[in-house]
Amino acid sequence: MIRSKISKINRICRYAVAGAAIMAALMMGSNVQVMAETEATATETTQAETAATETTETTEDTTETKIIDSVVVTGATRPYGGMAVNRNLKVSGEGYEIYHIGYKDTADDTWLGLDIYGNVIKGTTYQAGHTYKLMVYLQAKDGYQFKVNTDEDTGKQTCDVDGMINEFSTKCVGITYVDPAERICLIFNYAVTQPQSISKYASATTLSSSVTYTGKATSANVAVKGLKAGTDYTVSYANNTAVGTATVKITGKGNYTGSYTRTYNILPKKPVIKKIAARKKKIVLRMSTKPTATGGSYYEIQYHKAGSKVWKSKKTTLLRKTINPLTSKKKYRIRVRACKTVNGKVYCSAWTAVKTSGKVK
Repeated sequence: MIRSKISKINRICRYAVAGAAIMAALMMGSNVQVMAETEATATETTQAETAATETTETTEDTTETKIIDSVVVTGATRPYGGMAVNRNLKVSGEGYEIYHIGYKDTADDTWLGLDIYGNVIKGTTYQAGHTYKLMVYLQAKDGYQFKVNTDEDTGKQTCDVDGMINEFSTKCVGITYVDPAERICLIFNYAVTQPQSISKYASATTLSSSVTYTGKATSANVAVKGLKAGTDYTVSYANNTAVGTATVKITGKGNYTGSYTRTYNILPKKPVIKKIAARKKKIVLRMSTKPTATGGSYYEIQYHKAGSKVWKSKKTTLLRKTINPLTSKKKYRIRVRACKTVNGKVYCSAWTAVKTSGKVK
């Protein structure tokens, strides 16, 4: 019986030792797994952070600020009293937009207000002949930056952007900052002059009173005292080819507006006497061309006996004209001009030189 109890106790001890060993093994295995899982988690975290860093770097590369070193603005027009003058202002290029505009009268250094849309503020007036300075403010869009120079000693920034307003080249004259601060606003100057009526110069206009027919369009040497052709005015013509009255139109340009007209005459070309033949009690006159070649429609012929001062006249539309009856044994003096009647008005060329015939038989 004693042996049976000892045997039972031995079995219990063996079971306890075995159980302790099993528990130790289990605990050891758990720690290993935890360590493995921890190492795996750390590895994954490191990889994720690395990937995030690479993504951030990539994003920064793609959103790099673009520098603008030149701008173009079109549609800048002259101010006309009380009208909205800058609705058509546009920019040509990417990365910037119109932020604000304004006009300044250079005569008295007075700013004339325009709102951000370019509408003249009520009460603003413009005077003919006055010069106004257009201030154009441009703002960079997100992701863009105007080119600036920074003084290393003072930290002061100046803009370094070339501008083109209409066809006027200008340089940026100032910068300011708007919200957000990195969006720099550039200021450009563009001088314009309020047009004045060119009709006030009508009395100062000179032109040829008449020109000679050439078969081609004519001109009249127009000049307007105090103004420059092509800059301040342009000249156009109407009915300026055929014999008659031509019209010239002077139209204001640049700082001048409106127009007025003047007229001048186109006269036939002076004809040429080819031959004068004395015959029995007559003279046969021959011209070089028909009157239509001179721009006229007929020839007017004048003649008188040598020693007389009284001219007699005949007309012809032909190359040849017989003048009779004449006094025998007398010489005759002859001159000719080309003429044309247009709308009841007679236009004639200059007279030919007077020629003397031989004695009439």
